[in-house]
Amino acid sequence: MRKAQPYLIGALFVAAGALHFVVPRPYAAIVPPYLPSPKVLVAISGACELGLGLAVWWPTTTRLAASERMRADMIAGLRAWRDAAPTRERTVERVEHQGWTVEQVTAALGVVG
Repeated sequence: MRKAQPYLIGALFVAAGALHFVVPRPYAAIVPPYLPSPKVLVAISGACELGLGLAVWWPTTTRLAASERMRADMIAGLRAWRDAAPTRERTVERVEHQGWTVEQVTAALGVVG
């Protein structure tokens, strides 16, 4: 079963991607109204799903050979990130206008939004 999983997942992505082109209306209906050109976005997402599905079927052409030193450095970096002082909900910028204020704050993973 383990060897069949990539082919099954690839087939599901290829089928879903193809449906974006065969029956685009349901996909276009769920595109948020603030995004432009729903038909174009449906085509782009369909092409991405097709490409991902096909890519899953091909075996990898390169492999990362991580040395023991590289592994140790990666683990040390993850531990440092885990143990770093939290920056969650830190105000990055504050804009005040008459009657209202907007604050830009960092999210849980340090993403500003």
